Amino acid sequence: MGLAYAKANLALGEPLSLYPIRRIKAAYHEEDLYKDQVIASATAIRQAYLAGKLTDLQAYVPKSTFVDLESQKMLSWADFWPLLRYRLTMARIEDLGQIYGMAEGIEYRLVQQLEQLGPQATFEEWLKAVKNKRFTYTRLSRLATAVLLDLRTEEVQVYQKAPFLRLLGFSQAGQTLLNKVKKNTPYPLVTRVTQKDKQTFLATDYKVGRIYQLLNGRQQDIKRQVIRF
Repeated sequence: MGLAYAKANLALGEPLSLYPIRRIKAAYHEEDLYKDQVIASATAIRQAYLAGKLTDLQAYVPKSTFVDLESQKMLSWADFWPLLRYRLTMARIEDLGQIYGMAEGIEYRLVQQLEQLGPQATFEEWLKAVKNKRFTYTRLSRLATAVLLDLRTEEVQVYQKAPFLRLLGFSQAGQTLLNKVKKNTPYPLVTRVTQKDKQTFLATDYKVGRIYQLLNGRQQDIKRQVIRF
């Protein structure tokens, strides 16, 4: 991801100054938290949270993030697996073939392995059974997300032709910059989701939030304010 940011930065007319932060011990997908460090991998943070070791994370996440982790449920594929399994069971194979990212007849393998494993299989067991040389775990996880959301290729194409910017948070200094950016950006800059937005260009994004809210219980879009720090 960092490399992708750097490549995008090079393509800008006025490139930003990048300040890489070296990761010491906390390598990509590192599973351990090191008490002599203040940086941890996302994998280690998620695993510690899911293992009930919330207090161990105070040294590795911002205070606002820690408050959110205390007050709401962080979801994993274990939570979404029943919904995904239902989608794979009920969908017609030709409809699965229209899902964004589906290729080389992988939809048949998704369903076949689900049936062979039986109802007690976990998401991780299913993913391992489906994986082959052409489809990595990362690619299959993204494909599983697209199946869960019933994300069609045409929906992605619409976004690619007319993208929007979704603002998650800003500081006081950032707010000053935003006032200038709003006047120059060719894309909609969304700070608050309206009823009209969710029925037009934000329809797919809003659908994603609604599915997350089913299990998280927290409003994801309407009436939710951006983070100010």
